[in-house]
Amino acid sequence: MKKTCRSNDGPLDGFALVLDAATFGTTTMLLNSNHFTQDQIFIPNHSICRTLIDNAIQREWPNLHIIDAASATVISELSVPPGPLFRFVYLDYTAVWSGNRSKKPFCVPEEEVIQLFYRRRFYDRSVLAITLTRRDTFYSDSMVKTAEEALRLAAARNKYRFEKWETSKYTSETNANMVLIYGLIVNVQSSNTENTGKVEKNETDQVRMW
Repeated sequence: MKKTCRSNDGPLDGFALVLDAATFGTTTMLLNSNHFTQDQIFIPNHSICRTLIDNAIQREWPNLHIIDAASATVISELSVPPGPLFRFVYLDYTAVWSGNRSKKPFCVPEEEVIQLFYRRRFYDRSVLAITLTRRDTFYSDSMVKTAEEALRLAAARNKYRFEKWETSKYTSETNANMVLIYGLIVNVQSSNTENTGKVEKNETDQVRMW
């Protein structure tokens, strides 16, 4: 994934949406790459919000947007009109593609990702990465194919396509069976017809999207 992220050099416009783990690995990578400033990075994860703050992450990076809410809530309740917002999206799910509705807040990766495509939240040449997790058995090739086909279909229906694409399976340190799917998204809709969402700022100069 780092190789795909390096397909662009220097600072990038737009924002980064990162469903990060408590290790803060992906966000640290973004900050070290100098592609994004702190106030361009949004981290929605109600389960680790307190952990990040208690571990002094928020004090070290005071302008990061650490949001105490589920990623589904943030994606569905963005106050910005449909249009591109994100240059980098990494959703590190602890669920399978079809999701988990056994407890609230629900985690349904396919619905969240399709919503991002439907509302055309990706800039041209954006990176999308998704981690899916299954603890009871290994991800079969057919299960991976289901997620891949759904991603390609969501992209095509909303005038995007994947220019680069990679999928890898691995086992985490906690013996969870995981799949990482990531690629470079290209906007096939003419830029002069794109309805670009505007991002406003409030009195404290914090981005007001959610």
